[in-house]
Amino acid sequence: AQERAKDLIFEALRLFEAAGRAEKVAEAQYELGQCYFRLGAYDEERVILETAFQSLGSGSAELRAKISIRRASVEIWEGRYYEARRVLEETRHVFDEAGDVLRGKWHGQMGLVFRRLATTEGKAEYFDSAIIEYTAAIYHYEQARNERYVAGNFNNLAFLLYKMGRYAESHEHLDRAQSILTRLKDAGQLAYVDEARASVLVSEKKYREAVRVIDGVGRYLEPGRE
Repeated sequence: AQERAKDLIFEALRLFEAAGRAEKVAEAQYELGQCYFRLGAYDEERVILETAFQSLGSGSAELRAKISIRRASVEIWEGRYYEARRVLEETRHVFDEAGDVLRGKWHGQMGLVFRRLATTEGKAEYFDSAIIEYTAAIYHYEQARNERYVAGNFNNLAFLLYKMGRYAESHEHLDRAQSILTRLKDAGQLAYVDEARASVLVSEKKYREAVRVIDGVGRYLEPGRE
C-alpha cells in the first residue's frame, strides 16, 4: 500500500512541477517524505524534506513549519537527539509566523528531545528544559483551543515528572488530562493516561491501586475494540 501511495504522490509531484506550482510541489514532497518514513527509508526522507524546505524560500510559513517537525521527527526516531535539536533550533524563526498549533508542536518536539537526552545522559538540566518546553506546548495548544493536544501534553508532562520522582505533581497533571479526555470521550488517549498513572502508583508502591487502574482500562477500550 505504501509503495502504491508513493507512486501516486510521485505522479502528482510531476504534474505540479509541469504546472509550475512550487508550493504544491513542496506539499507533495512532504507527503512523499512520510511514505519514505513508513517504508523505513530514512535517508531518502531527509533528502526530500530538505529539498522541499529549501524550495519554499521565505514563504509558506505553515508548510515550512510542518516540514521542520517531520525533519526533527525522523532524527528522534533514529535516536539522533542532538541532530533533532539542531533542526528545531535552526528553524525556530519559521514558527514565529505559524499558528499556535504548530508552535505547540515545536515546543512539544523540543520537550521530547530534552526528555530523551535526560534519560540517556542523566542530566538534571535536560529534565528542567523538558518541563519548560511541555508547559509552553500546553500554552499554545490552549490558545488554539485544541483540547486533545492539551491533554496529550499534560500526559507527557506527568510522565516526565513521574520519571523525576515528583509523583504528586504527576498525578495532578494526569487528573487534568483525564478530565479533558473524559469530556472528549477519547477512549484511546484515556488508556494512555491510565497506563502512566499505573506506573506512578507502582513507583509509590501502591500496587492495589495500580491493579485497579489497569483493570479499568478495559472499560475505555472494550466498546471500540481498541
